[in-house]
Amino acid sequence: MPVWLLVVALATACTNNPYRPEEAAKNVLYETFREDLKHLDPALAYVSNELDVLSQIYETLVQYHFLKRPYSLVPLTATAVPQAQLYDAQGRLLPPTAPAREVAKAVYTITITPGIRYQDHPSFARTADGRSRWFLQPGEHFPPISHPNELPQHGSRELTAHDYVYQIKRLASPLLACPIFSLLSNYIEGFQEFHQRLSQEVTRLRQERRRAAGALYNQEADERTNPIYLDLRQYELPGVRALDDYTLRISLSRKYPQFVYWLAMPFFAPMAWEADR
Repeated sequence: MPVWLLVVALATACTNNPYRPEEAAKNVLYETFREDLKHLDPALAYVSNELDVLSQIYETLVQYHFLKRPYSLVPLTATAVPQAQLYDAQGRLLPPTAPAREVAKAVYTITITPGIRYQDHPSFARTADGRSRWFLQPGEHFPPISHPNELPQHGSRELTAHDYVYQIKRLASPLLACPIFSLLSNYIEGFQEFHQRLSQEVTRLRQERRRAAGALYNQEADERTNPIYLDLRQYELPGVRALDDYTLRISLSRKYPQFVYWLAMPFFAPMAWEADR
């Protein structure tokens, strides 16, 4: 065999294709990441490669139109792109063109599309009496598993406005270092005070644990094995409320037209309390 033919044969036999052979003929887009993903929690993620992944997992209220330039928003789970209603200090409705100095409150009322459901997951599993199956009671234990999806019972439920409210509350949690907390504190009504209230509750719980454990208490080690959980459904955030299962209202303390674009970010994706629990 000629040497050149041998070289060609060896070159074609040793490809540098790193992808699965069974996906070669499929419509699959591969992307590379220059660094590892640090967060897939929408309250924490703020890096482009993380956002690429989160956009495949969570659905925000609005999203950017894929083709239009300049960039514009279109509804995703919302029925329409929300528009702010502006009010002065006396509660009188102002026109959309009102100067910022006259605006004391900007209100976004958002309706979401009914019938959207979460993917099946063990966190939504229920017992016959309606109790969450995998929120274990004292004396109960998980079966031996290596991943939550190995649990035998899964479930689903409908997406509601309460899930968006819950996620926005998470952005104020002292247990999460949300990178846009300070920005939101400047705009969402009662956001800073809500954070302070949660901080006081976390401090109280830690003090209780310290008293119970005595001199052996180590906060970091304790919360690694027994994380503090705040059921945010029990705490009211004045500027963010669910009016019903399909309507939420977000109140800002000033005019901020850019806020609607933040609603396209994963920070404002829905979070089911069952998954957070």
